[in-house]
Amino acid sequence: MNIIQKPVPNFKKGRGSHRPEIIVIHIGEGTKEQIYQTFQTEEKSSHYLVCKNREIWQFVKDENTAFTQGYKVNPTAKIVLERPDVNANDYALSIENEGNSGD
Repeated sequence: MNIIQKPVPNFKKGRGSHRPEIIVIHIGEGTKEQIYQTFQTEEKSSHYLVCKNREIWQFVKDENTAFTQGYKVNPTAKIVLERPDVNANDYALSIENEGNSGD
């Protein structure tokens, strides 16, 4: 599999004392170009993007922390509840999918 490197500026180097334990999948709400542009200009990012044309783009290396999970509001996932003082970004790998929630 060929992974296309598309580095973005919005991430934290390293993961502190954490390692990836979960994978979080999102719908990117736009085209691959729109998603990439958002990650260039806003304080958001993910590790990967799965494009509609089957390309895989990597924005943030696995050993670094992407800014994707947002804020915890009434979490229900056991792994999140067990770590109330840890940002989920620290132990998650995130995968965006090109498209919109209605696709």
